[in-house]
Amino acid sequence: MGETGDLSSHISDEQLVNALQKLTPKQNRVLTMVYSYGLTNKEIAAYFKESPQNISSIRKQGLEKLRKHYLNEIYVRKENRYCG
Repeated sequence: MGETGDLSSHISDEQLVNALQKLTPKQNRVLTMVYSYGLTNKEIAAYFKESPQNISSIRKQGLEKLRKHYLNEIYVRKENRYCG
């Protein structure tokens, strides 16, 4: 699996691409494997030689980090629009 096909190469939303850059390399790889290649936690776990539960945790942490960063960016943009 090539490193050049990361998730951000499939996304046009600049804020989401910025949020993806905040992920750890492993979180980025796991989310890419799930959303770009359609792999299951079990398949990804076999690739990394880890448990599916650990992959699930990495996936959830990555998604939570994306959500928090993305929502914060939206909040900052709205605040700047009304206050600046």
